Order: sequence, then structure tokens, then C-alpha cells
Amino acid sequence: MSINQLIFISIISIAAIGCSNTVHVNGKVTLEDGTPVTKGTINFNNEGYEARGIIKPDGTYQVATTASGQGLQKGNYRVFFSGTQNVDEKLKPIPIIDQRYDSVDTTDLTISIQGKTNFSPKLKPHKK
Repeated sequence: MSINQLIFISIISIAAIGCSNTVHVNGKVTLEDGTPVTKGTINFNNEGYEARGIIKPDGTYQVATTASGQGLQKGNYRVFFSGTQNVDEKLKPIPIIDQRYDSVDTTDLTISIQGKTNFSPKLKPHKK
């Protein structure tokens, strides 16, 4: 076996070990009535470790391992959201979802992720 082959095998082995704990999560974020949340970020927090997914206009998102190794690790997470507000004609924020989901400290959404997961939360709307 050549030195180049050994280096290649070593790199592949290290990459496989590094990625073994990362998982892919996707889903759709909606309000309780089925209306999609059309923008913002879904955040997964596990004691300081955090991964995020961008919510698309149809409410879908995904959080996957990137080439740099970032992504979700297996474990238990608190889920919260940011950037989901609309704005009025004076550029004043108009909340869409209940404020309990705005912070890792106030959210009541939790999930245990052990492998590829579909997580599609139905959120309470903002109380007017």
C-alpha cells in the first residue's frame, strides 16, 4: 500500500468517526391551523450547543451536517424560533407565533434526536 493510499484511508476514517454523531433533521413549521410559518430560523439548543435551520417560505426547513462538521448531534434539545415576525407599514414588528417560542429559556418545545428525524411543530399563534 502506498503512502498516498494510507493518507486517503486515514482521512476517510477520521471523517467517518467525526460524522457518526451528527444527524439530519427536517420538517415543516406551521401554526396550529396548518398555516405555514413563512420565515425565520428554527433553533435547536442542547446545553449551549446550538444548530439552526432557515425556514423557507413554504414553512419547510432542514438542519444537516455540513462539510465543516456542523449540524445536530444526537441528544435532547429545546427548540425555539427567531426572525419569525412580520412588519407593518411603519416597520414595527408584528409577532406571528406565541412569545413562549422566542427563547431557549421560555420555550416548551423539546425533542430527543437519535438519528434522521422529521420534526414538524404546530405552534400556537401570537395572542392579539
